[in-house]
Amino acid sequence: MSPSSFALVATDVVTAFGAHTVLDGVSLTVGPATCVGVVGANGAGKTTLLRALAGLDAPDRGRIVRTPPTLRVGYLSQEPDRCEESVGELLARRSGVAAAEAEIMVEGSCIPGVGTRVLFRQRPCGAIELGF
Repeated sequence: MSPSSFALVATDVVTAFGAHTVLDGVSLTVGPATCVGVVGANGAGKTTLLRALAGLDAPDRGRIVRTPPTLRVGYLSQEPDRCEESVGELLARRSGVAAAEAEIMVEGSCIPGVGTRVLFRQRPCGAIELGF
């Protein structure tokens, strides 16, 4: 399947919490390589919409179709108590990149001629002789 055939389509999505309708007939199409920003007042349904698009919550009515069905939609939940982090640090932590970087930290004794701790991605590939 070519990347141009990837899509996320929401049609007439309705979500309510008790008597309060948060999303009422929302429809949108997100094509390949598209970034979407959702802006609105507190309680307008931004998080509800994004959670539905990511497949975390099902709408009460309407459809959300991912093409192909295995299409993954990224969603980072709100963490208001983490305001000391930069956006890059948040994404690295929440996506697993920070944990992967920590795993590739090695003791210098494993790599001749390198300081006590080094992050491989900071050095050119040809600059490190592993000597295995």
